[in-house]
Amino acid sequence: MDIDNTQVEETNPDTQVEGQDDHVREEVQSDESGEIRQSDSQDGENEEQQQAFDRKYVEKLRKESANYRDKAKRAQELEQRLHNALVAKDGRLADPADLEFNPDHLDNPEALSNAIANLVASKPGLKAQQLSGDVGAGVREKPKPPTTDLLAIMKGLM
Repeated sequence: MDIDNTQVEETNPDTQVEGQDDHVREEVQSDESGEIRQSDSQDGENEEQQQAFDRKYVEKLRKESANYRDKAKRAQELEQRLHNALVAKDGRLADPADLEFNPDHLDNPEALSNAIANLVASKPGLKAQQLSGDVGAGVREKPKPPTTDLLAIMKGLM
């Protein structure tokens, strides 16, 4: 296998050589064996790739893709709301937004429960507060009359 010792000047495919056709240029390629060969290739601009679509069709496609983007955005918002509702239903967190959204929690209730448990264990301040007993608010029962009358007992001593 003989290799010519001629120099081959590499050209940038983006630059245009004078006298060269716009669509055809010579490329110098070297394969693994070290042989140098020349080949003709086109810029990659075939008629099929350069098809022009009419304005109505392009506008229709753009409107359709915008509609799909809006639907996807709406779906993401609904997934977030569902996630927050599931966390609120659990009741262990004061604010459902404290748990970061994870789409796996929507399909797997056990994963959601474990995530809430891990968050409460690592940050106990996020746990929901449970009030118990009479906190002095709301409708109250009427006091029952006392069974013993202290005043009567005191008068009886005198």
